[in-house]
Amino acid sequence: MPFLLISLIEILQFITHRGSLDIDDLILNLFGIFIGYLLYPAFKRIFQLY
Repeated sequence: MPFLLISLIEILQFITHRGSLDIDDLILNLFGIFIGYLLYPAFKRIFQLY
């Protein structure tokens, strides 16, 4: 799902000529999502809200 959403945003940038279609953006955004998924359990334990 994250890959599809990021791809859609990049394609819309290409179609509307706003921003630039760049494979680096796609790779870095996916890397950020992957890191977020890895760190989420740790932060959830630290910042538990009751």
